[in-house]
Amino acid sequence: MAKEKYQYHFSGSKTSTSKDEPLFLTKFRATFVLPAPLQAKYGAEVLSEQLRSVGGLSTDKLPEVVEQFYRAHKRRFLGTVVETDIDLDLVWEVNVTREGVTYPYNIMRDWCKLGYDPMTGYQTIKEDYTGKLTLEIHNKLGQILKKVYFPIFFPITPPGQFDLEYASEGQYELAMTFAGENFTDLMIAGQV
Repeated sequence: MAKEKYQYHFSGSKTSTSKDEPLFLTKFRATFVLPAPLQAKYGAEVLSEQLRSVGGLSTDKLPEVVEQFYRAHKRRFLGTVVETDIDLDLVWEVNVTREGVTYPYNIMRDWCKLGYDPMTGYQTIKEDYTGKLTLEIHNKLGQILKKVYFPIFFPITPPGQFDLEYASEGQYELAMTFAGENFTDLMIAGQV
């Protein structure tokens, strides 16, 4: 009687035997292009350097489900309207220079003021307050696996509040939500 290979053995796994790597969510690069009024003042490197996390990157979409009934029986179909916008939750670490400049808080505050300045009521149009964002997810060797480009990118929540407390050692983290519109999503390795 021939011995059968146990199906849960290491050698039965393609991933194990081919030495494939996991997709690590820590391997990503964000490249920001600030709105034109802020580019000369700030550049963009500090945004990429201080960025800690990006949440809400959901580029795979389906229309909402539409329901019909035939007596007591439910029928469901994919509808025709698809949400094409994406809201990204970004978190940055905040530092202070010797001169007392808090970055990137200062950049985000000025960016928000392009859309609406609460001290003066001043507003600009969308062309003036939108920037761009490119997110690249890569492997440990730097090979880009997925690239998402947002040509229209702007804040939809202001910088987070300061929760001050004497009795705990806390650091301010800048958490904001941004609207991303008209995105392109490319799976680079293996298919485009």
